[in-house]
Amino acid sequence: MELGRSYAVATTRAHKLLTDFYEDLFDKDGNPIENPTEVATKLASFRQKLNLEFDLVKEAAYQFYEEKYGFES
Repeated sequence: MELGRSYAVATTRAHKLLTDFYEDLFDKDGNPIENPTEVATKLASFRQKLNLEFDLVKEAAYQFYEEKYGFES
């Protein structure tokens, strides 16, 4: 069950990151950000954060496999 919990934590955080990214594409008045450089900067930051969550999923699977079967995959 610990593996499933790790997946849940990482994917829940990834979902929040995506929601936050979407909201960040709009200014305080609700207008979409038009500057492509600003959008690209926001996207790069989002990707970096999202990749950390993907790495958590991968590492959780590796750790679970190693603990359960006693060797690396």
